[in-house]
Amino acid sequence: MAPRKTLGKDDEVKLFYEYGLHIPTRKIIVESVQVDPELGESGVDAHMWSRLEKSLTILENWPLVVDQENTVTIVMNNPGGDEYHMLAMYDRIRASTCHVVIEASGHVMSAGSIILQAADMRRMHRYATMMIHHGTMSYAGHTKNFQSWSQETKRIEELMYEIYLEKIRKKQPKFSKGRLKSMMNFDCWIPAEKAVELGLADEIIPHTA
Repeated sequence: MAPRKTLGKDDEVKLFYEYGLHIPTRKIIVESVQVDPELGESGVDAHMWSRLEKSLTILENWPLVVDQENTVTIVMNNPGGDEYHMLAMYDRIRASTCHVVIEASGHVMSAGSIILQAADMRRMHRYATMMIHHGTMSYAGHTKNFQSWSQETKRIEELMYEIYLEKIRKKQPKFSKGRLKSMMNFDCWIPAEKAVELGLADEIIPHTA
């Protein structure tokens, strides 16, 4: 086994506070990079994707200590955001050489709920809340572009249905696509216990004494 690389305490603190990466515990904090009092959280965007990509790459190539499992834990409190960066993060987690656990805290809404499905183990804190819906995409440019944007929106929606249904049908094989679409017609709020029952999460993280 290769000798373990070492970091000074100052390096560990810098990585954690600047990038949300804690190497000793193989933990990644996925959160909004920017929070504005008026505009709110930045959510799923290029910055969030970039931090996840870099952090996963580091942990995938960081030597393990004796008896340490090749597991990465992503702690996520996610308000949702951009569909393309959502899919980039989903694909990256699915492609990881590590066993990826995602622990959802607070909220995993819209794009955040899709990213959660990429994990090998999906855990939610007892009072965390999931929200699923069709989402929206902004149209811009000439009016003739509206039709192509509409088709692209439908394509993204089909991918979302596919991702959700793959997980749901492991618990409820007869769960229909039509039922899922009806749920997603409006913002559908799902408490942690219900998410586990539905198949969109694996377990609830218990409170410690």
